[in-house]
Amino acid sequence: KRQNFFGVFLQFHIGVDNHWLAFYGGGAGFRIRSVSFNLQGKHDTLTFSYYADGDTTLTVLGDNDAVLGQYSVTGAAVAKTVTIPLFKTNELKFQFNNGSVARIFNAYLDVQS
Repeated sequence: KRQNFFGVFLQFHIGVDNHWLAFYGGGAGFRIRSVSFNLQGKHDTLTFSYYADGDTTLTVLGDNDAVLGQYSVTGAAVAKTVTIPLFKTNELKFQFNNGSVARIFNAYLDVQS
């Protein structure tokens, strides 16, 4: 079983809705953009798709900035889907490392037992 990640954890609409999370560059230059969520250590896996307009790196971090996944993203390429282990992490952070527009979508957590 799984549940929609964004429908559960996001309650605002600044680049976010129930289906996708957008990271906007906002100008030239090197930028690290990130967003964090509190999962309360209740989940084992997260499946999501990602896409970016320009070349970038997506890093998914857990508690104490432990790297749960790191992906080189080729700009304007077909979106990719991954499943990552969460190891019952409390904090989950998505981080992109440049100013291109990037999206995370179709994100699902395993259902808590």
